[in-house]
Amino acid sequence: QRLPRGRILALGSRDAAKRAGIISDSVSFILKSDDAGSTWDTLWCGLPYKAQTFSFFNDSVGWLGTELDRIYKTTDGGVSWRLQYSDSSQKYPIKSLSSPDGINIFAVNGSGRVLSSTDGGQHWQFIQVDQYSNYSFTIRFLNSTKGFLAGPDFWVTTNGGSTWKRVSKSLKGSFSKIDFVSKNIGMGVGGNSIYKTLDGGHSWNVLFTSSSQSFSGLDMLDSLHV
Repeated sequence: QRLPRGRILALGSRDAAKRAGIISDSVSFILKSDDAGSTWDTLWCGLPYKAQTFSFFNDSVGWLGTELDRIYKTTDGGVSWRLQYSDSSQKYPIKSLSSPDGINIFAVNGSGRVLSSTDGGQHWQFIQVDQYSNYSFTIRFLNSTKGFLAGPDFWVTTNGGSTWKRVSKSLKGSFSKIDFVSKNIGMGVGGNSIYKTLDGGHSWNVLFTSSSQSFSGLDMLDSLHV
């Protein structure tokens, strides 16, 4: 993730070392660069859980989603983390997080369960958009009301996630990551293809398909630069 003042963050995991019994904490870590990627510092999260997603609002405030439906918050740039949400009845990991303003936070787990908070993560609500088994959903909100959810299909909301509408008529395959710079212009990656929409996700065009590699992420800086 590229933050507004130039910081770049990347999420990593030592899950294989945990499974081998080599480590029991600091399973996940964040790499941080303040010079466009020339040098990097490592921020150890100090948690015994594998993180699959993170989202920072600014250099200080961010959220981390891990296995077992757990969401953590940092207010010191990732140096320390505090548990803000967990549900022991859910076995799926948090797959994606989005916070457009630092107060409203949205998350989705692998079953298609969308979580939302309107008070910085103190209280949470949820809605089951559809029922899946550990799918790689991705969520993106432009503001407190307008949001997009992608995975095996594509949904939009205009009321902060209270209801979702399936809109895509041309999506082939599924998404692993989406990003939007306006209510109409967005991009997504899934499998070995890169997609773009100009109508808010109702229709998608394939911009590029690789014959040798698959894509797992993208970050739109504006409508022209990715």
